[in-house]
Amino acid sequence: MSYVLLDLMFLGCALLVTFAAVLLRRQQLSRQNVWAVAVALLCVLILTAVFDNVMIGVGLVAYDPGRITGFRVGLAPIEDFAYPIAVALLLPALWTLLPARRAPGWNPDGHPQHTGSASGVGSGENGSAENMDVDTGTSPGSGPNLNTTTTTSPGSHPRSATSGGNR
Repeated sequence: MSYVLLDLMFLGCALLVTFAAVLLRRQQLSRQNVWAVAVALLCVLILTAVFDNVMIGVGLVAYDPGRITGFRVGLAPIEDFAYPIAVALLLPALWTLLPARRAPGWNPDGHPQHTGSASGVGSGENGSAENMDVDTGTSPGSGPNLNTTTTTSPGSHPRSATSGGNR
């Protein structure tokens, strides 16, 4: 199999996913997004040209002349540039198509959720222990906690975390 055939299969898959993302999420396509992809593509192509030429120049990589077209950028065969093109197209397309997932405790707008409130509503006064501070019996958002504790593992000395280890 020639490198061109392998490149065409890889680029074909990347282009299909990119077109699907453009068609399905057209409202998210903006000039700023297109420019971001173009700049990323340019950067990846430059990095590929530099590093491929270095690797080929020092003898880390060699290509079978019968499997490449012969067109080169410096020492690097043109076929090597299909992968960065595919990645620069595929990654934003997948990012657009896959559903957004947030870490627990974060709002969809990217800000952390607050579990308690200073007003007392939902701040653990109903006796639930899940949001209660063990030291003071208050919720995390209901005021300053002036008591400090050291969490230690069972069987260890409470000062071992600050005194340099178990004795």
